[in-house]
Amino acid sequence: MAQMAIFDEELAEKVKSAIEEILRIDFRFAVKIGKGRPDWIMKDLDEDLYYIGILSRIGRPINAYMLMVIDFASADEMMNSLINDHIFNFDDFKQSAMQEFCNIAIGAFASEIGRKMGARIDYTIPLVAVDMPSALTDAITAIVSDCNTDQIEMNFLSELPPIKIKLIMFKDGDQDQPQT
Repeated sequence: MAQMAIFDEELAEKVKSAIEEILRIDFRFAVKIGKGRPDWIMKDLDEDLYYIGILSRIGRPINAYMLMVIDFASADEMMNSLINDHIFNFDDFKQSAMQEFCNIAIGAFASEIGRKMGARIDYTIPLVAVDMPSALTDAITAIVSDCNTDQIEMNFLSELPPIKIKLIMFKDGDQDQPQT
């Protein structure tokens, strides 16, 4: 099975490049590689703000999840960069734009993992939810509650426009189970 070595800073740099290219914005970013659960990572979010959480499952041979968390003000700036519109009303069109943005980041991740492993990597269409951190955490951990495993966390920050993105990729807790 895939080892943690593929969750590395080279992978983070590829994802960063994809995000910068689609938004046409330069980001500073920090990378943390280790073990944990998605609910532990979300504990540092401001409980008084609304966030957009976007989750996608990456299939075999890697078996992982990718979670993108963006506060609403940052999402508004991203939306303005993507479609030259603000997010006053998070309608289907804007939700689709956020899904596509996440699809591009996941595609960069899957392409780099596939290149490293010499395998095709498939992933699901991202699920989008908007809520406060505790509700997002509950919804996400209901889907991935067994994940207490290898992960890479990337925090992207742009000063102008002010955008903060948290991107977490973590292996599925049942990754070592035989395929049936």
